Amino acid sequence: MSFNNSRTLNHRRNNHDAVPRGLLTPSVFTSSFTAEGCSSDGNQVVAKYSMHEPTEENAHVHMLLDASGSTTEAVKKGDGRQVWEHLFENFGKVVKSKDTGFRPHDKICVWSFNRQTKPLCEVLHEDFASKEDGIKAMYKKQINEGTDYLETRLYDAVATVTEKIREEHEKHKKADFFLVVFTDGMDNVSEKVTLQDMMIGIQRINGRLHTCFITANMKPDTDLHKQLNDGKIEIVLIKIEDTALNSIVEAFNTFRSYIKVTLEVFMKRGNNMTMTRIAHYGPDRTSVAEDMARLLSEGMHTSSLTDVWCSLDSLRLT
Repeated sequence: MSFNNSRTLNHRRNNHDAVPRGLLTPSVFTSSFTAEGCSSDGNQVVAKYSMHEPTEENAHVHMLLDASGSTTEAVKKGDGRQVWEHLFENFGKVVKSKDTGFRPHDKICVWSFNRQTKPLCEVLHEDFASKEDGIKAMYKKQINEGTDYLETRLYDAVATVTEKIREEHEKHKKADFFLVVFTDGMDNVSEKVTLQDMMIGIQRINGRLHTCFITANMKPDTDLHKQLNDGKIEIVLIKIEDTALNSIVEAFNTFRSYIKVTLEVFMKRGNNMTMTRIAHYGPDRTSVAEDMARLLSEGMHTSSLTDVWCSLDSLRLT
């Protein structure tokens, strides 16, 4: 599933399935319901409904930032500052935004990667702002000191962070995990894993893992782009053509919207519509039955919370 920053975010659909099931990790949903009947026009319909499992677990965000030499270039059409500065600054804005959906005890982890993969912080959301300057200084150090910046071991880095997430997931089976990667180039001499190994590692986390790659300067005919965009596992691909300032800002705005609609969902109670943390969302069987009846009458085939996520106005770039 890929998003270009010049248009509204939408799931790809076809005439046979209202939700592209191949794009979703099945374990995100724990209860499925099927009903058969006739639509209002008399046609036979088999309708399916998927329900999210409620959980009180806190979210875990792992942000993996490129620290290769190209991030020391000045942003195009910008203020003259370097790319890495804008990457960190815009990630910080996502974390600190009051409407993103984070809670005080959500965990924020920031990593950098070039020749080495370095953990820069592991803090609670409520503590991020007070530690932001220190984290930024560590990120800068990974880029400017030594010669590690000469390499971009992307596959090794993602595999390292994925393994960390796998360990955390064993302790927090119902938590939402975010694996977010920014790179402005291709892998350069990874030694531990291949592209295929990296993808398999992501797929093996059988839980609520939300993976997002933000890429710049990546051509569509590369193996990495093809793997990220083939729809076999749930990966959001946010593509920007270059590291111009407005492109970076729009990419992280899109990322912010993605997190928001993953953690939150509209709930309707009577005539009131409110936004709530998706962790607290759990329709009872009566409401599911009502939805199933609606699906059948409208001749729809499939519905889930994914429909809600991808139709929210908040997905429009601002």
